[in-house]
Order: sequence, then structure tokens, then C-alpha cells
Amino acid sequence: MPVLLRGLPEPVGGLGISAMHSFYYADQDAHVVLNFHSTRAMAASFQTHIAIARALSG
Repeated sequence: MPVLLRGLPEPVGGLGISAMHSFYYADQDAHVVLNFHSTRAMAASFQTHIAIARALSG
């Protein structure tokens, strides 16, 4: 997984049990908060967060 994240901005924050993400990207001054409401959606939540991080880096 870290290879997939190479070159992306590094956030500060955390993850919750129900595919909930709450992170801050300081260099971009952006907050990312996602809630997929299910542990079964964890993979989808990470894919979404990575897509957002890529958009922030562009």
C-alpha cells in the first residue's frame, strides 16, 4: 500500500471503525471527512480517500 501512496500529500488524522476518515492536509489547507457507515465499505473508503489525495496533489 505505501507504494500506491508515494508522491501524495501526507495527512494528519485518523480512521474510525465504520469506514470513517477524518484527516487534514496542511499544505493544501484541506479537511477530508468521509463516512461510509459500514466496515464492509472500508476498501471503498480507502479508494475514495486516495482519489481525493491525488486530486489535492494535482
